[in-house]
Amino acid sequence: MVAMSSPELFTTDLITPHGIVFDDDEILYVAEISKGRIQQIRPDGKSSLYMNVRGKPSGLIIDDSSDMFLADSGRHNLLLISPEEGIEVLAHQSKGKRFVGPQCMYFAPTGELFFTDAGHSGAAGLSGSIYSVDLNGDVVLLAGELGAPVGLAISEDAGNLFVAEGSTNSIVSFALNDEGELENKETFLQFEDGRGPSYMIFDTEGILYVGRRGIGITLVDPDGKIIAEIPLPGPEPRGMTFGGLEFDELYIAEAQTGAIYRMPTQNPGQRPFVGPRSI
Repeated sequence: MVAMSSPELFTTDLITPHGIVFDDDEILYVAEISKGRIQQIRPDGKSSLYMNVRGKPSGLIIDDSSDMFLADSGRHNLLLISPEEGIEVLAHQSKGKRFVGPQCMYFAPTGELFFTDAGHSGAAGLSGSIYSVDLNGDVVLLAGELGAPVGLAISEDAGNLFVAEGSTNSIVSFALNDEGELENKETFLQFEDGRGPSYMIFDTEGILYVGRRGIGITLVDPDGKIIAEIPLPGPEPRGMTFGGLEFDELYIAEAQTGAIYRMPTQNPGQRPFVGPRSI
């Protein structure tokens, strides 16, 4: 196992924090899912209200034009929050089928926004999906029949997409072709303990950091081998993002304690692909 530093408290007094993301000014935005709002956290850890969006905001992502994209699992849609245009619904359905529970988002190398939809809670079978959406709100179904997918991440070489399936307690991978389509679904890692993986993020060496209920943060190498497990003060790790001057500090939202933790990492985080306005 790889030795890692223990997480330290960055800020607290949040209500069920889920998705988190930094902007260019090192302001951390936090989606409070049970309160329907977004908080902003300054570098000194002090928080203030950024926006009430109602619904149940889960995933957050900001592009290189400072537009924020928000997955709202309560109102079953994706929101686009622009400094110039305010808040608008980017998408809510695919070919007449309403989204059920949008969760996490990730910019594809081709500029589209990939996102997971966990499907119906408690539904028999596999009802989760992965979609892509562009700035026109055009949605494409990339993969279906997934087991409550939450976190997703794309490898630095843009060759593979990884998805955390909560109901199967596993991580699956897809090959990502040049057209942005997903192929060849495989099981990358089947966990034997814990209660399902959630959010995920890569560092520059291809190490995958996986939030797992009841476990903490699990580090997985490119071969699918667990190399470290890092406990947290609470059982519900959610959103993760890298920050710091060298991009080598991992920030972790923990829903039950209402806190954000941070810890130094051995490698810098993988830089996200640029947003749709830069393609």
